[in-house]
Amino acid sequence: MIIQEVELESLKKANVKLHILRLDLIPQKVTGNKWFKLKYNIQAAKKHSKNPLVTFGGAFSNHLYAFASACKAFGFSGIAYVRGDGMDWNNPTLTKLVDSKINLHFIDRKTYRIKESPEFKSRILKDYPNAWIIPEGGSNQEGLIGCQEILPRELPFDRITVAAGTGCTAAGIIKTSPVLVEVYSALKGVFLQQEIKNIIGEDNKFLYMNKYHFGGFAKTNKNLIDFINSFYRQTGIPLDPIYTGKMMYGIMEQVNNHIFADGYKILAVHTGGLQGILGYNYLHKDCPIKIPYQDLNLPQ
Repeated sequence: MIIQEVELESLKKANVKLHILRLDLIPQKVTGNKWFKLKYNIQAAKKHSKNPLVTFGGAFSNHLYAFASACKAFGFSGIAYVRGDGMDWNNPTLTKLVDSKINLHFIDRKTYRIKESPEFKSRILKDYPNAWIIPEGGSNQEGLIGCQEILPRELPFDRITVAAGTGCTAAGIIKTSPVLVEVYSALKGVFLQQEIKNIIGEDNKFLYMNKYHFGGFAKTNKNLIDFINSFYRQTGIPLDPIYTGKMMYGIMEQVNNHIFADGYKILAVHTGGLQGILGYNYLHKDCPIKIPYQDLNLPQ
C-alpha cells in the first residue's frame, strides 16, 4: 500500500505532517476499504460452496459497485437488493451492476429497513437456498477481520483518521491502532458512534467526529465541493464527496484552527469510494467535482 505525504502551505505553517494511506490505489480488482470487507466473505463463500452472493445497498452505493466487481472477478453470481424505485440507465452505479450481470431487486424504503430481519433473510434463502448473504457495506465478522488488516505494521504517527458509514472499517482500525483513532461520521447524529462501540466494546477508545457530515449522509454543499476540487488541484489526490472529502475537510479545518500540537503527525486513511464522484456529478451537474475519470482508479 502507498502512504503519501500531503504537501500544502497550511500544513507547513502549522508544522503538522499529514500522510494519506491510499487504499484507493491498492492493486486489486476491488479497491479501497471494500476489498478488505469483501475478501474474507469471498473466501467463506468458496469454503462453504455458496453461490450466489447476496447483498444490499442504495442506488449509488460504493458497496454495491465493489460487490459487482468482486462477483465478476471471482466468478460468483450476484444478487443485489437495491433501495430505490427501479432501474435508471443514467445511474453509473446501477449500470455497473447490470454490466457485471448482477440480478437487481428494487425495494422501497420501508422494506429496506427490515432487510436484516430473520423474516427477510428467510425470504432470500427461499428464493436462493445456497446464497451467501453479505450485510450492507460488508459489515459482518468477515468484513471486520479484513478491516483489521488495513493499517501497516509500523505507524510513526500521533493519530489515525478514517471516515465511517457503517462503522466496520473504523472498528477494524480502532482494534489494531496503537494510537488514537479519529472517526469522521458520514451520518448525522450519534447512532454510528454506538454502533462502533457495539463492535469493539466500550473499553476501546476513539474520537468521534460528528461535525463534518454536511447535513447527513450523502449531503453536500458548495464549500465541500470547492474544497475537494481545490485539494485535487494542489495535491493530485482525488477525494469523494461522501466520505474522504468530508474527513479531509475536517482535518484541514482543525489544522487551520491550530488544534494539533507543533510537529503533530497524522495518517488519514483514504477508503476509496471514488465511484461516488460519478453519481454525484450525475445528480449535480451545476456544481461538479472536476477530477478526470482516469484518476479515479476504478475497477472495470
